[in-house]
Parts: sequence; C-alpha cells; structure tokens
Amino acid sequence: MGEVDAFLDRIVAVANDPAAIAALVSGARFTPVRLREGYHMGQVDAFVRGLVGGEPRIPAPAPAPARPPHGGGITETRSWWSRLFGPKGR
Repeated sequence: MGEVDAFLDRIVAVANDPAAIAALVSGARFTPVRLREGYHMGQVDAFVRGLVGGEPRIPAPAPAPARPPHGGGITETRSWWSRLFGPKGR
C-alpha cells in the first residue's frame, strides 16, 4: 500500500504535465503482497492504465446508495492475520 500511495503522491505532484505522468506510469512497478494488507492488484493496474489511456480516472459521482456496491475505485485487501484476529464486520 505504501508503494502505491507514494506513486499516487508523485502523480499528484505532476498532475498538469501529461508527459511526466506518462513517464511515471511507464516505469511503475509495485511489489505484490500475499499475506499482508494491500490494494487489489487488478484495480490498481486498471487505475494506472487509465491515467494515460484517456479513460475516466475516477468514476462520475452518483447518488450514494445505502451500501456502496463492490467494484468502484481501489479497495484494500485484508491480510489473513487481520481476517482471523481483527475487528469483525469489515
């Protein structure tokens, strides 16, 4: 999660320079995690591709349902340890 967050901070810093964003995206590599918390890899990959591919980067705002449906944005994946011993209901 730290690598992705730091990458996004760098993207924000050059947000007005499409060439700099493209250079950052082309060199982006993140360490996959298996037993720790992290972001869903496929969602991160899709988001990063959208930064230079002309796709909308952030879904258009919609009226918030009582419980948001799964599938929008980037979600965190809980580690096996927190699933076993962490707070319930997450």
